[in-house]
Amino acid sequence: MNSNESHFSELFLRYLNDQLSPEEEQALLLQLQEERNSPEAERILQEMLARQQSSPEKIAEKMSPAKADQIFNTVVQQQSILRSEAKIVQSRKRFTWVAAASVLLLIAFGTFLFIQNKSNSDQLSAKNTLADDDNPADIQPGKEGAVLTLADGSQIVLDSLENGFITVENGSSIAFDGEKLDYNTSAQTGIAAKENVEVQWHTLTTPRGRQFNLLLPDGSRVWLNAASSIRFPVIFNNKERRVEVNGEAYFEVETVKMPDARGNLTNNKLPFVIKTKRQVIEVLGTHFNVNSYDDEEDERTTLLEGSVRVYAADSNNQSLSEGSGNQFEQVVLIPGQQAIVNKQLKLSTEKLADVDKVMAWKNGLFNFNEADLPTVMRQLSRWYDIEVIYQGAIPKRLFHGKFQKELMLSEVLAEFEKMHVKFELNGKTLTVMK
Repeated sequence: MNSNESHFSELFLRYLNDQLSPEEEQALLLQLQEERNSPEAERILQEMLARQQSSPEKIAEKMSPAKADQIFNTVVQQQSILRSEAKIVQSRKRFTWVAAASVLLLIAFGTFLFIQNKSNSDQLSAKNTLADDDNPADIQPGKEGAVLTLADGSQIVLDSLENGFITVENGSSIAFDGEKLDYNTSAQTGIAAKENVEVQWHTLTTPRGRQFNLLLPDGSRVWLNAASSIRFPVIFNNKERRVEVNGEAYFEVETVKMPDARGNLTNNKLPFVIKTKRQVIEVLGTHFNVNSYDDEEDERTTLLEGSVRVYAADSNNQSLSEGSGNQFEQVVLIPGQQAIVNKQLKLSTEKLADVDKVMAWKNGLFNFNEADLPTVMRQLSRWYDIEVIYQGAIPKRLFHGKFQKELMLSEVLAEFEKMHVKFELNGKTLTVMK
């Protein structure tokens, strides 16, 4: 064993006994993360555990009770990952060597979090350290709700309405069931039969701490994430269906055939176009997600089904596809791909997008796979309607794992505190401390 291996072995044994300082534990995790794809690193881990007599009893004897509980809980919560690798037995102190090795492999991929369900939140191993006498109230998770702005500028807060119909301009009505708005309530297609029809526009906005969905006049469905908005006409013209998005939205677009001059439907499909600050997205009947938050470095369009063409766009949403010579100025996506437009309006494509991560928000989850701390905090700030400030340098580490979005804020933060990220919550302001 060389000196590096000896030092590594010493750190690991002290880790099991809960004897590492935060700095030493971070150094161990970083070393594992840097060498996570190395066969040599795996060999060292295996030989090290073998030298320590790797039966369950021997491993448990070398752990502090707190560390044994922590690792046991990690294995339990990662069952979906470890199911093919580890068999967890009844005793907290007794699990197979494969389970212990699997935990090490999880550690080697970074700082892992895990799914917490509301139904078992009473089993959290960490106490709520954020609520005290000066701040007794926890922060609830977000919920369904939005504000509808009509063409005349008047606003309707949907959170306080009962189910039924909302009467708007010209006596027309919109169906409301508490969770969505439905503009597709008549036998009409939602498409104007004539050209140059005067169209009124509505805007649906979800504040921080709210999400909502609506059915557009053509039957297309849109889900809005927190701190997002969509501007759309109450009836589409017969040349294209155009909407404007800020923030994050998931679309399921209906295929609509274009009418001819007499109003008869043709075999041509009516385009569906989405405008953001940096993109123009042309759709041909498909399922996809658009992330265009102002505080994110990139705008991202991720395709699940069908086909979309994405253009980089300037502040006036002019297509940049002509004359600039940039091969990434427009791209046609196939399912599983993601278009990325940065602040310099350069467009690139992720061929194998993490669709599970992209769609987590719509499926009631936070997915922090390979997310740094600022990314995590931006998502939490939108959902829990909090302001986040940093005291000192921002900790540089990546997180991996998922949380249910229905958890209280303190329950989420308690798990991060296990990873030596400290917080102070005062009202709606969360301070991240070094």
